Amino acid sequence: MKAAIKYCLYGTVILLNICTISLVADCGSIDPQPHESLFGLTTRIGTEVDFVSSRLCLVESVVDLIDVDVSGVDSSVSLLGTLLCSKIENLDGELSVHDVLVRSQLDVIETDVNMVDTDLSIHDNLICSKLIVIDSKIDALDLAINTSLSTDEILSAIEQVDTDLSIHDVSICSKIEHVDEELTIIDSKVDLVCSKVQVVEANLEVLTASSLDAIADTMRELASISDELMDTMTLIASYSDLVVGELSSLDGMLMAVADQVSVLDVDLSIHDVNICSKIENLDSDLSIHDELVRSQLDVIETDVNTVDTDLSIHDQLICSKLDIIDSKVDSVAECCPCDFFITQTDIPYTITQPGVYCLAENVTFNTGNAITITTSYVTLDLQRHVIDGQDSGTSCITIDSADDVSVYDGLVKNITFGCLITASHKVKIRNVNIDNCSLNGLQIGQASSDIMIEDCAAYNCSSSGFSISITSNCTLRNCIANNTGVGFTTNPLSFNITFLNCQAQEDNTGFNISSDDNLLSDCLAAGNSADGFQLNSQANKTIVRSCNAQNNTGYGFNVSSSSNTEMRGCSSVGNSSSGFSSSGAEQIIMRECDALYNTQSGFDIVSTNSCEIRDCSSVSNITVGFRIVASASSSNITLDNCHAQSNGSHGFLFDGSLSVLFGVQLINCLTEGNGGDGVNVDTVSKMQIVTSRALFNVGTGFIVASSSGIGFFNNLANENTAGNYSGIPSFALASAIDVLNSGFYWVNIMGSTI
Repeated sequence: MKAAIKYCLYGTVILLNICTISLVADCGSIDPQPHESLFGLTTRIGTEVDFVSSRLCLVESVVDLIDVDVSGVDSSVSLLGTLLCSKIENLDGELSVHDVLVRSQLDVIETDVNMVDTDLSIHDNLICSKLIVIDSKIDALDLAINTSLSTDEILSAIEQVDTDLSIHDVSICSKIEHVDEELTIIDSKVDLVCSKVQVVEANLEVLTASSLDAIADTMRELASISDELMDTMTLIASYSDLVVGELSSLDGMLMAVADQVSVLDVDLSIHDVNICSKIENLDSDLSIHDELVRSQLDVIETDVNTVDTDLSIHDQLICSKLDIIDSKVDSVAECCPCDFFITQTDIPYTITQPGVYCLAENVTFNTGNAITITTSYVTLDLQRHVIDGQDSGTSCITIDSADDVSVYDGLVKNITFGCLITASHKVKIRNVNIDNCSLNGLQIGQASSDIMIEDCAAYNCSSSGFSISITSNCTLRNCIANNTGVGFTTNPLSFNITFLNCQAQEDNTGFNISSDDNLLSDCLAAGNSADGFQLNSQANKTIVRSCNAQNNTGYGFNVSSSSNTEMRGCSSVGNSSSGFSSSGAEQIIMRECDALYNTQSGFDIVSTNSCEIRDCSSVSNITVGFRIVASASSSNITLDNCHAQSNGSHGFLFDGSLSVLFGVQLINCLTEGNGGDGVNVDTVSKMQIVTSRALFNVGTGFIVASSSGIGFFNNLANENTAGNYSGIPSFALASAIDVLNSGFYWVNIMGSTI
């Protein structure tokens, strides 16, 4: 392209020079020739004038060609700059400068050419006017000739015409010379443009053939991509037509489906009515079955109570028979002579041989142990005598590493330990009373097992009445601890400990249990300055049956962080704290338990998981009847067939405002005459209140706040002073089924209005 532009410009300049030279060369040959007539001269002058005009037209065309070529150069240079700007950014500024210079030079050339064109047009007009004058003079000559002018006149006229033509010829030649000068200037400017083009060409030659090939490859790739895009657009257009067709068909199908949905909606409405009627029938059937099941459960409960009564009778019979057997054994022992007698002079005395040993008199001592048994198969009969340690001895009776040992019928007092059993097995202590111990009345430990403590009492012991440590299979029956630090205590390394009909009165804590697999039956904790019954964190798998806690300063029953605890048939009356308390415990069962006249709550269940409270009552407690609170996460709490009456505050309180409380059930419960709300639910999730009644409470019957997922089924609230319902949607109080609103699920067949 560069060579074509250069050659085009060079050719235009050469053509312009040739035209100029030809025009100059042909001028000045208009003089009359010998034997040439005036008409021939005039014809030749006209021919010359035509020739000059044609040459001027040629000059104008050449000038136009130059203008076109210059414009072509300008557009070509701009095109080259556009194509190469992305690859030669470093040359962009220079090319822009050269482009501006070329444009300015071309504008100058175009201006000069326009001036030449204007001058030539003016000259052409002048020539034409001169020719008109010449024609008029020739016409005058012809007229003169026709009028027979003289030869002199004709010659003078011809000379005049020749003079005018000479003057005109000189003028034309001067004009042509002026044009030649202008063309020379144009030629120099064209040379300048060519030099600028050569500079541009030199700059463009810097670009390598690989760059131009890369540009060409890029252009080809762009062309290929463009073709692919066109093909893709064509394919998309065809797909669009296909999609439009498919959408049209789908629109028709949707219309058909909408019609079918309308039909199904009608069918579902009919089915919904049928299902609702069936659900009502099922509800009626379930109610009937529920009554049947309850009646059967009542029968079973009656049978269980009968069996329990029979077992109690049998237990009493067995106990009476055991008493008879014991009396007979005692009689036999009394009948049988003693193998050895122990007197004051024998104290301290150590039994190292099997046999029957009898204490012959009251004895005293003030150091060590009074009687120590270190061998097996020993019976020690105290024969109702007294062993007095005089406040300085260690132990009245010590059994150390001995098996099959029996001690009975005596009193030990004023001692550190009344009786001390260590590492022994199959030991029985009966009818031994202990009084005034600085530590423990009776202490069992050091891996002892199969221990029976029966009909014993510990009074006025500073630490504990009965202490069981590292012991298994130990039973305490009909024992009393009075005015001791702890009445009965077990440690975490003991298991399978049984307390039957034992009493802890006026102690600090009545029963402090930390062992596993415990049974407490028919026990009493009364008037203690702390808790009546305390089950600690290691007290797992414990059964508390028919036990009573009365007038204790702390809790009646306190279950703390233990698991698998069952309380059945227990009562807690007049305690200064709550009647029954569970804190941080798991898998707790309370059945047929009663809490009355306690200073705080009847039942206080805090941060407990998997707790079941059935057939329990809380009456006339100072604060809440049943208080379920989550200070840490609590879940799976069930209260079934429970009764809260005449408590100072709410009948039932469920409070999850401090932590998560969820999975709660209140079933078949009655709350009446309480000083607060019947049932107060605060910040609880996933709770069911089923077939429960709230009557004659000072507060609201049922109140729910900040809770979600609450099921409310077949409940009744009536004659509550502050209102029957609060926080319960009004639609939940009608006989509606499957009503869902804001996280609440309410169905209350027996409901009244708020």
